[in-house]
Amino acid sequence: MFLALRNDRGSLKQLSLLTRTDAWYEKKMGMLWTIRKHLMEILVHAQFSNIELAMSRLSSFRRRYKKYLLKTSEERVLFYLRLVERFLLKPDVIFETTYKNAVLKQLDSPENKDIFTLSFIAWLIAGWEKETAYKVVLMLVDPDS
Repeated sequence: MFLALRNDRGSLKQLSLLTRTDAWYEKKMGMLWTIRKHLMEILVHAQFSNIELAMSRLSSFRRRYKKYLLKTSEERVLFYLRLVERFLLKPDVIFETTYKNAVLKQLDSPENKDIFTLSFIAWLIAGWEKETAYKVVLMLVDPDS
């Protein structure tokens, strides 16, 4: 995730090294880790203009994990995916006030305060701030810096 936040193309190489099946990752690493891996994969492909691949991964993620996320009351992940999808379909949406407000509203939720979740939200914010997601995460973690 660190490489992706810094816009380092090495993040694509690192993703290619994750060759096991989803079932294997779910068993060995856990469901949360596997879900985060998939979300990161979607963002990395989007970041480096592999929009069709990102959309494909987004669709397959929804098919595979939607029921699980709903069952575990993690609708926020599905909401986040809708924000990412809107961005992928129409990149200029990030400059619309309603879109910005929807993204920033995610920061109000207490369950979105961990560094990994902040990294995903920062990726969206970085688009309109014209910064790397890494710098946005640092700003979110320590607003006084």
